[in-house]
Amino acid sequence: MNKPELKNRIAKIIEVDDFNPYDIIKDCVYCILRTAPGRNILDKDSVILIACGVVGINPKQIGDQSRDALLVRFLTFDYYRRNSGYSLETISAIFGKSHATVLNSLRTHKNLIETDKTIRSKYEEFRNLLNY
Repeated sequence: MNKPELKNRIAKIIEVDDFNPYDIIKDCVYCILRTAPGRNILDKDSVILIACGVVGINPKQIGDQSRDALLVRFLTFDYYRRNSGYSLETISAIFGKSHATVLNSLRTHKNLIETDKTIRSKYEEFRNLLNY
């Protein structure tokens, strides 16, 4: 499956009412990693799709202030912080946020990972899926 085929499949799945992110996450990760050999870091949209699949929300909901949407944003910030070598300013520019927002997200969720088993399990699942 190539990227255009994957994008079409994802678009069709997301448009249905009974969206189930686990229907696409495996294919999504496989396609992204297969079509980007030698790349050290995935693009923003790919990381967001994978994070949405792990958390279990529709990618259209990531602008919300729900706990799950905040977790998706944290996972993407964390991925870039640990893998890219980018500064907080660069990461914040990629996502259209301030560097203080990115820093606050990373600090807040670090504490939640230590105290909340549900968030910790999703965090570990995301990290294992992307091997970082």
